[in-house]
Amino acid sequence: MKLLSLFLSALLLLSPVTVAGSTSAEALCQALADACADVEVQAVGTTAGLQAVLNGTAQVAAASRKLTEEETEQGLTAWPIARDAIAVVVSPQVAADGLTRQQLRDIWQGRTACWPDGTPIVTVSQQAGSGTRAAFDAAVASPVCGTPICSGNGSVKCTVASLSGAIGYYSAALGFEGVKVLAVDGYYPWQPEYPLWRSIDLVAKQSCPFIEFALSPAGQRIVRRQGYLPP
Repeated sequence: MKLLSLFLSALLLLSPVTVAGSTSAEALCQALADACADVEVQAVGTTAGLQAVLNGTAQVAAASRKLTEEETEQGLTAWPIARDAIAVVVSPQVAADGLTRQQLRDIWQGRTACWPDGTPIVTVSQQAGSGTRAAFDAAVASPVCGTPICSGNGSVKCTVASLSGAIGYYSAALGFEGVKVLAVDGYYPWQPEYPLWRSIDLVAKQSCPFIEFALSPAGQRIVRRQGYLPP
């Protein structure tokens, strides 16, 4: 009965809810929203989504990075709803199948400038405030100056696919059409040993039926269908 109550409460939201935040979690949040009533999803980036909750223009934020101490002190609480791999991808012409994290660090910090065949490496990163960028920077390295900056995961995917010698990173849930996915430290994003994982969280000042639904068995089935792992 309790699980049924959670499910029905999500379907019977009495007031509109805005979920703002990570572009990595846009498709997941939209799939969850489609199972609820009066839920609007805005993909504006993690930091912008958190600010929207703090200033009252959104009730829930989707975050793909950890909350800072300052954000926690401002009254925000995170509920992990999924785990997501950060895929490292290259343009299809690149003659590489995998890299170590040290090799990735050397590339992003400018110490390695060309692929083995002499093709210049073009690193593609995400804009400041992106949860995906924050997680990648923490696990690998901050990008060097001059790297192309994209406004979201989908933009990174398209840019890498279209630029010769390009390398970038984005949520593995977006798939790999048009690009080549690389192994990192010998493992691919669909393997449990893959090293570049991060949590997808819903963040709010207090819980609400949308968050409760995302954590329910019905919500977690949607999480798995969207290509994510349980939290």
